[in-house]
Amino acid sequence: MAHVPIARHLLRARDLADARYADADMAAAAGLSPAHISRCFKAAFGESPDQYPLARGLERAAALLRVTDWTVAAIGVAVGARSIGSFTTSFRRMYRMTPQAYLAAPPLPHGMCASRAVWRWPTAGRGTARFEKTPDRSLHGVGCTPSTQEPAMTTIKIAHAQFWVHDQDAALHFYTKKLAWEVRADVTTPEWNYRWLCVAPPGGEGPALVLMPVPGQPMLDEASSAQLSDLGAKGAGGTLFLETDDCEAAYDELSARGVEFTDPPTPQPYGIDTSFRDPSGNNIGLTQVLQFDPERH
Repeated sequence: MAHVPIARHLLRARDLADARYADADMAAAAGLSPAHISRCFKAAFGESPDQYPLARGLERAAALLRVTDWTVAAIGVAVGARSIGSFTTSFRRMYRMTPQAYLAAPPLPHGMCASRAVWRWPTAGRGTARFEKTPDRSLHGVGCTPSTQEPAMTTIKIAHAQFWVHDQDAALHFYTKKLAWEVRADVTTPEWNYRWLCVAPPGGEGPALVLMPVPGQPMLDEASSAQLSDLGAKGAGGTLFLETDDCEAAYDELSARGVEFTDPPTPQPYGIDTSFRDPSGNNIGLTQVLQFDPERH
């Protein structure tokens, strides 16, 4: 069996930190002693097990300030603050402004850090959804030529997405036995020491998921391969977004098959969602999309 980086075990501990489990439970999940977990956790994720839930709670509070009409006090209680004073102090330390000031400020352009940004952009009203417009179809894509006639479009579609995995056999067992997906392709080329392994939900003709082993030489040197493996184990390998027509039922069904969810089905303005991870730490979101409602929480 391929080596699983310690960061993968620490990621299990981080998922428990999100759910506010005790340090002893987190240490057991990571296979470390309680005295060792704090140092390893901070080295992997930049925050101690005690700091991590607080930071995530403040991020959730910032989101609630944007999409709900809750009072600052109600949001503080919702994210587990002990008092409105401690909530305001912690929020100011992270975002460099009070919750009230954050509420009054326009939202940041995507990708900018709130603690370092200068607020410049106008904003829509609070609690409203903002969607990007579909690009103008008059723009020329592949197979199009500037013409007054109907352009000849070349058919292009997404065929596969990919996850890096630490062990293809362990990944195959997870996706076929626990998720009940089907194998679309499993082809090995011995002379290249290469295995093309694809899985997908049953009964569909949509894109398949490639379970690709973390490459070594000659594609990557040993250090780069270890870095890529470590990033995946920390949960930074990307997310696969799945949709379902009944999130609660899917949660119960997959839990009965042994899938360990990182959070229960949770109402969001866009619907109901939950998430889980595969054996390599890749994140998989499961969403029941509903009509946008900023009051759904």
